[in-house]
Amino acid sequence: MARSFGEDQAARPSASRVYWSDDEDDGGSDEDHEDREAEVLLKAKEKNRLHKWLGKKRARGERGSGENKSSTSAGRSGTGRRRPCLIHHSPSASPSASPIKKAKCPTSRPETEHESEVGDAALAEKLASVLLKPSQSTLEDKVSALSGVVSSHPLELFSLLLRSAKAHTGRKRPRDEGDDAGGRGEVEAGGGARKDEEPSAAAATAEEEEEEDLPSAERPRRAKVADLPCNAKAVRKFLSVLEEELRPPAGLQVAAEAGGRQQRREAEAASSGCSDDSGQGFYFTRKSKKAVYALASLAKQEETVEHIVELGGVSTLISVVRRCVNTKNVSVSRLHNPRGPQGSHEQGQACALAKSGIHKTAEYILKNTCLVMGFVSMNGQYRKQVIELGGVGALVNVLRCYSALCVQGHKGGGGVSETIQEQFRQENVLGCAAPLGRGERERERSQPDSPTHTIARRAAGALANLAHEDVRTKNLVREEGGVPALVLLLKAREFSVQVAAASTLKAIAFRNEDNKNQIVECGALGSLVCMLRSSDPNIHYEAVAVMSSLVHSSAHIKKLVLNCGALQPLINLLSSVDMESRREAALLLGQFANVQDPDYKSKIVQRGALGPLISMLSEEIVQVSEMAAFAIGRLAQNPDNQAGIVQAGGLRPLLQLLGSSYVNSQHNAAFALYGLSDNDDNVPHFLKSGCVSLLLNAKFTIQASKDCVRNTLRKLEEKIAQGHVLSHLKYLLSSEAADLTTKYYVATGLASLAPQSELHNIFMENKGLDVLFLYALNSECERCQKESIDAICSLGRRSKAFSRLPTLENGVRPGHHKASGGKFLGENYLNSDKFSDVTFLVEGRRVRAHRIALLAASQRAVEILGVERDEVKVEGVSHATWQEVLRFIYTGSCVVTEESDAQELLLQAERLQLEGLKHACETYLISTIDAQTVGSVYDLASRCNTTHLHKAAVWYTLSEHSRLVKVLGRKTVTEMLSKMFPTFVDSLTFSK
Repeated sequence: MARSFGEDQAARPSASRVYWSDDEDDGGSDEDHEDREAEVLLKAKEKNRLHKWLGKKRARGERGSGENKSSTSAGRSGTGRRRPCLIHHSPSASPSASPIKKAKCPTSRPETEHESEVGDAALAEKLASVLLKPSQSTLEDKVSALSGVVSSHPLELFSLLLRSAKAHTGRKRPRDEGDDAGGRGEVEAGGGARKDEEPSAAAATAEEEEEEDLPSAERPRRAKVADLPCNAKAVRKFLSVLEEELRPPAGLQVAAEAGGRQQRREAEAASSGCSDDSGQGFYFTRKSKKAVYALASLAKQEETVEHIVELGGVSTLISVVRRCVNTKNVSVSRLHNPRGPQGSHEQGQACALAKSGIHKTAEYILKNTCLVMGFVSMNGQYRKQVIELGGVGALVNVLRCYSALCVQGHKGGGGVSETIQEQFRQENVLGCAAPLGRGERERERSQPDSPTHTIARRAAGALANLAHEDVRTKNLVREEGGVPALVLLLKAREFSVQVAAASTLKAIAFRNEDNKNQIVECGALGSLVCMLRSSDPNIHYEAVAVMSSLVHSSAHIKKLVLNCGALQPLINLLSSVDMESRREAALLLGQFANVQDPDYKSKIVQRGALGPLISMLSEEIVQVSEMAAFAIGRLAQNPDNQAGIVQAGGLRPLLQLLGSSYVNSQHNAAFALYGLSDNDDNVPHFLKSGCVSLLLNAKFTIQASKDCVRNTLRKLEEKIAQGHVLSHLKYLLSSEAADLTTKYYVATGLASLAPQSELHNIFMENKGLDVLFLYALNSECERCQKESIDAICSLGRRSKAFSRLPTLENGVRPGHHKASGGKFLGENYLNSDKFSDVTFLVEGRRVRAHRIALLAASQRAVEILGVERDEVKVEGVSHATWQEVLRFIYTGSCVVTEESDAQELLLQAERLQLEGLKHACETYLISTIDAQTVGSVYDLASRCNTTHLHKAAVWYTLSEHSRLVKVLGRKTVTEMLSKMFPTFVDSLTFSK
């Protein structure tokens, strides 16, 4: 049995993908606004923001001018000025230790204004209590309550609004478009200031604090990343910002250089933020956040990636990832506990808000760093550098830290998960609990992911790129403990995270038995089956692709997958709207069909796989039809399935695939037809569909396909030789109930495959030859005409009539003849006066001859010429030709050459009954038949009654039919064939 390519196709690696959205970090969005939107909007935070908006912050700032402002004071719980982000919340970085901020207070303001400010603060407090009162939940209630306050304090409220407007007027104006002109290349990564106008640290801090209080629409416009030039200079600036952040503090560096080994170890631990005893954290400033964001946006261009690698940025990026994700930091950063371990409820809220703000910046940096590493790892040249510098371990550490967090459900109000609440809200809006359609599902996915899911997704995508066809990376992922984390991510709440994890598992499982076994041991099969059962078709492909990598060349994993209940979900995927899922499902089913104990071939068909597979054969996508043919070829090894596939209409699309220009599709179709031909009930269907002609005429590239076709034809020939099969075919050929097309296809098939002993009965007695000549002469379909001519030629080759023509191949020298016996006068007496008794007058020229020579050659010649007279006039022949005739009569031999007029010589030989000369002319004319002379030669053979020349002209017309049509035209050739049909029929002789 020929081996199919389908098993090797399972080993084909899929194209590498990057599983992140390029639109997530749009340069037009303000990063500060994005951070604040992600925080929990607690009641205390809302109250504090309202106080800021109404001017209470300014009043408090003037009262406490020159004093330290605590971030935990009334109305500012957990919301101090924006400090460098401290991932590890340590005592040394508490809000009380923040630098002193001085209020901006005009010196010309009178002291009486201070008292009015206190009154304004009280009024603002009252407004806040009215607006945030829990009992007033609707907008109408809040408006009515607010109108009461306005009516009771109209002047005070007007004064308050006026002061608030004046306070905002003096703040930093938005930058105009003209400010960036000519200076965009000098924009710094941190704040958008130009190179020659670097503000001091105090001024930058004051500006950042003022911008924090403004709504996002009123904040100053900063330089967009799209405005920055994509060159080595810009990339070097951004990388230098990150390298500066990664340097340890000066004190730690001096201590490390001066101290011993223990001091250096403590300094390294403190600088990396991993000190277990001190709890000392590490800092990420706002400037580094913007630098990472700029690199992530510019890394979409190959030029930027090249600059990053050339400037040593890979090592910097890996260091950033390592610093961001250690186990202790992640456990602290993602601690969603609204209550503090000690203290009041408000203090717990303040602590939670502080942690949320601190660690959100770290997550922002981490997700963008993973994005840049993903772009770098897409390039095969840079991939090796990432691996050598430890990028695999850093990314695996990210997955280990964030995998469990992606699986946990976030709680909303009342302890119910936010996902369930959102789904319930959408269903209530729709009016019923109907499943989401494709459009609604796509809109839902367009919402930005949480930072946790984004980090996991991007890290998994970068690992998938690194593991692409790299054995070392695949082993490193397993050795670093990445397989359990990836398997756990298959249960993530976010669709994109599941897809990214599945893609990475597929990459590391490809041709790596150790990884395959560990993936299975970690329980990935159950999660993959659940993904297959998902109602979302977009998640199916990656799940089934992972299964394909696991199952390939692993018989024990095949059984484990089937035992997990994957068979029916895979069959259901054959009807999926996603073509790639259908292709992978067909490939898997074809591999499962080889499982022998128990036999899954019949199970797969019984569960409904046959119909979708047959419909996939007609798909325009080559890979889909290719895998469908592969699966059907495996299912066709079962006798019951063989008949079922043909009855379900699978034969014709398989025949169409034989004409495919794709080698794999062609071979899989040939292999499937080989299996179907093993059933007696399928043989009539093979012949009625014209399969024999297609198999004989198809062009195959590889030897395996040629072997399949040869074996299929041999098997069909064996089946036709059986009595009950041949009787059915004869009935179809002779029955009036059968249509002419069916008779035609049966006749063309039997011409090549019928037993030799049955040819006369099939084509003479049952009129099979009449059907073939009818299509050859009258069909307007060129293909049908050619197939019928080929079938007639096949009959001619199997007949003895055309196999023994006097040709050079059969040992006959064309145009030569020499008598084996008899006595001749010799050439010396030719045209000699010696003993001459008769004279021939040819074209006015006299030729001497002897009656005894003519009488010895042919009695018929003496009668025709009438040599009793002394002078005989010969007409209708040239002098040279008559000389050739006399030479044969005098010598008994002749040689017909190009100089001879063979046709005229043949006519004279037939007239005088000179058989030797006739044979020489006949063999010469047979050897010189071509498209221009075949018609005249056939007519000459009819006049001269030359059997061999007759047959030769008929055989040349049939065997060279295509060339004759091009030279003479179809009409002329058809007229010639119509004249030759009786000769062909009379010439056929079939041995029994």
